[in-house]
Amino acid sequence: MKLNIRNIRQVSALTAVVAAMTCSAEAGSLVVENGEIAGVTGIEIQGNLYDLRFADSSFNAGYPSGFAGYGTLAPEAANSVIAMSESGALADRRDLKLRGCETRDACTVLVPDHATGAAPSATISYACELIYSAGRFRPGDPQWPFDASVDTRYMPDMTYGILTRIR
Repeated sequence: MKLNIRNIRQVSALTAVVAAMTCSAEAGSLVVENGEIAGVTGIEIQGNLYDLRFADSSFNAGYPSGFAGYGTLAPEAANSVIAMSESGALADRRDLKLRGCETRDACTVLVPDHATGAAPSATISYACELIYSAGRFRPGDPQWPFDASVDTRYMPDMTYGILTRIR
């Protein structure tokens, strides 16, 4: 192919399209299963990608033995999800509720930062709150104290967030 201004513009345009497709494949997205939002995938934290899965449980039963919180990953995950939501990267699905919540109106996701003790016998967990309302994630209390033995299954507007590194 002979390079001229027109060809250079076409190659530049094609490069931009490929770059946009690559970036969007890495962007976060909602995970929808069985008609509810089960989590958020593709959360970038410290150069790694994570999934945040929503689950009804208690801190002591929902996390592995010896788990005492995510530390700095908790607020970074919450801030990343909020940023993705505010930027429009996460789809607005007002028609769906979060897994573990009874309504679409509002739900609190607890992402544990630290705890007094460790699962399965922690007494209090301190979690970063993510508030889901009107199809968007918003910040909540950055250090919400919550009884580690209380199962969110009995709290109709609350669920836990479980982080898993995917790469």
